[in-house]
Amino acid sequence: MLNGAQALSVSEAATIKADIEALIPGANNNGRKILQGGGGGGGGGRGGGNERERGDIIGVVVRLAFHDAGTFSTQAGNGGMDGCVLWDDADNGGLTDARDMLAPVYESHSSIISLADFWSLASITMIEAAGGPVIPFQWGRIDATSCATDAGRLPDAEQSHAHVVEVFTRLGFTTEEMVALMGAHTLGRCQTQNSGYNGPWVNSEDEFDNEYYRDLVGDRWDREERTTDLGVRHQWEDGNRLMLNTDMTLAFDIDGGDGDPNAGQPNACGGNNNNCAEQPSTRGFVDTFRTDQAAWFTSFTAAFVKMLGLGQGALQDLTLVSSPTQSSPPAPLTSPPPPSPSSPPPSPSPSSHLPSCSPQY
Repeated sequence: MLNGAQALSVSEAATIKADIEALIPGANNNGRKILQGGGGGGGGGRGGGNERERGDIIGVVVRLAFHDAGTFSTQAGNGGMDGCVLWDDADNGGLTDARDMLAPVYESHSSIISLADFWSLASITMIEAAGGPVIPFQWGRIDATSCATDAGRLPDAEQSHAHVVEVFTRLGFTTEEMVALMGAHTLGRCQTQNSGYNGPWVNSEDEFDNEYYRDLVGDRWDREERTTDLGVRHQWEDGNRLMLNTDMTLAFDIDGGDGDPNAGQPNACGGNNNNCAEQPSTRGFVDTFRTDQAAWFTSFTAAFVKMLGLGQGALQDLTLVSSPTQSSPPAPLTSPPPPSPSSPPPSPSPSSHLPSCSPQY
């Protein structure tokens, strides 16, 4: 396993990306083809057993990147996108599925790419495969050998608006970046055994588009309380879909007079229901992203690149124009050629997620 940065060539990165893409079933089947493989993904396969759908595979890999990077602390100066995850932490329920699915691909390339770089490239590949923006890839991350200090740093989906802001502020994100990153919930779904929550956020859970923001404001959501093996959980439901407190609070003031989103009113928001006041600090960004997908793509891309660099030093750009198919040669790059493998790697300098379904909970 490579534990430090070294020169990564264009052709090597393209080959790795193609191998990651090969894990995604039904590329031309609107996400309804299933892959025969291990147990349910981070969000869990709908059919259970060995069946894992495209949306679950895409979602859990993106969630893996969020949960690795989301442990960064600007105050402590540790954590971040370092290839180290506390697998036994309840907040990371189901992520071993992503780890195990990706492991054979990584092992075949581990001599030339760090695990943190590989997970970063995997998340970018999944977003692009779901129809999302082309996200620049940077390499040079150094893997951590221990991440005990990461415990307790991921957001709690039961909490209030103030909690969400506190977590993203600790990560170094602006309000706009916070709202943009939460839109990744348009991918994947929650599964009760992983997080206590159940259901997808949107109907097209394998498509990276702004449906999350459109549904958040445009549909009626009723708060429900569930008792699960993982404890009491509150989620907002419309049919089989859900929003979490940490989603609803981006658009609406759900905290009530005492700051507790799980007590009293409101218990229904969105759609034609006018009982919920708007959340003043974040609703404007929600409205922008739900009416202008291009604006969201722009904000998300910048924020996601920033997130994938948390806790690392200076990274090197290596942007693929397009990903090759299994039968195609590596695609050309828009950036200048990287250093030759014989050149010494740049010395890293100090530099500078989300709660447990798929991708983030």
